[in-house]
Amino acid sequence: MIGVNKIILVGNLGKDPDFKEANGHDAMCKFPLATSRRWTTADGERREHTEWHNVVLWGKGAEHCARYLNKGSAVYVEGRMEHREYTNKEGKKAYWPQVKAFMVGFLDRKPGSESGPGASARFTDLDATAAVTDAETEDLPF
Repeated sequence: MIGVNKIILVGNLGKDPDFKEANGHDAMCKFPLATSRRWTTADGERREHTEWHNVVLWGKGAEHCARYLNKGSAVYVEGRMEHREYTNKEGKKAYWPQVKAFMVGFLDRKPGSESGPGASARFTDLDATAAVTDAETEDLPF
């Protein structure tokens, strides 16, 4: 059976992106992303709930995000859900959920641009070599 692991998020950065270069050449960027939903209860009370997502991306896309995004920036993210394994302080195996992004759209308007949703949206579509390593593609059915 073939499965699908794709996540699409639209939200705002919770803090400035954290940018690093691993091994002196691999650019990596990560940031927390807040997505919120609002609703009205049957009694007319307004409610809001915010979920936080850990987003990570590599290569040129990471460089663009680090350069153009900051706390509060509105973004569209496409990626896949991953759970990194690590050992916690008690010595037990634990998992850290993250979204490995392969596309990030910058949704904030540029000064002087036309108004309206997406008036200045810019998308950073990561090429396959930056988003997926050869080792990750070995088990793909196509």
